[in-house]
Amino acid sequence: MATQANTGNPAKSGTVSIPALLTDAFLILETKFAALDRDNAGTLMYMELEHELAKYGFADGPRLEALFRSVDFDKSGTLDFKEFLSLVYLWHNVEDGDYSRLFEPEDADLVSTAFACIDQAMVA
Repeated sequence: MATQANTGNPAKSGTVSIPALLTDAFLILETKFAALDRDNAGTLMYMELEHELAKYGFADGPRLEALFRSVDFDKSGTLDFKEFLSLVYLWHNVEDGDYSRLFEPEDADLVSTAFACIDQAMVA
């Protein structure tokens, strides 16, 4: 029996398999990381992230910086992709689950749903 999840996206009908949902979310995350990595270094500097979020009205620099530092596991001052994934996963603590400052609305819903599925799987 295939595991199903509602994407929460009215543009998509019915249910989608969790592997398909996670694959779609991962693609969105990879695309966003590449877009934020303006110098193509394979890492994100704090200023790159802060600049992008400021365009969408996010102005809480101290909270963003604290989150950035908390997921900079190697203390390099930059985030690689896995550290970026951690930042996005923990973003719900900063913006109450609202990913609209990081992604387009449809993508934000899909990423939020994917992380909710991961949370449910870890609790189950």
